[in-house]
Amino acid sequence: MHGVIVQIQRPADQTKEALRELIESVAPRFRQVEGLTRKYFLLTDTNKIGGVYFFESLAKADAFFTPAWRQRAQESWGADPEVLVFEVPIVINGPAYAAEDAVAA
Repeated sequence: MHGVIVQIQRPADQTKEALRELIESVAPRFRQVEGLTRKYFLLTDTNKIGGVYFFESLAKADAFFTPAWRQRAQESWGADPEVLVFEVPIVINGPAYAAEDAVAA
């Protein structure tokens, strides 16, 4: 499994409320991304937005985060996204999910 953390500067005139509405409108599209197992949408108080993505493999992550994706992000947000890719060797669930033990990635 591979994780990808993306962060990008958001336009200063966009409120968190407007971003939440945007997130709700685009979230269903991510159900169609091949190899994506989970995505978290992120908002900060420092005018950044982002996401944490988990993919079945590095190849699936690379197939999603293409140069065309980066170009769309730049055009949409007016800033270059920062993309960090990690191997995820193991996942541990917290006590609220005790029924699901650690999952080897």
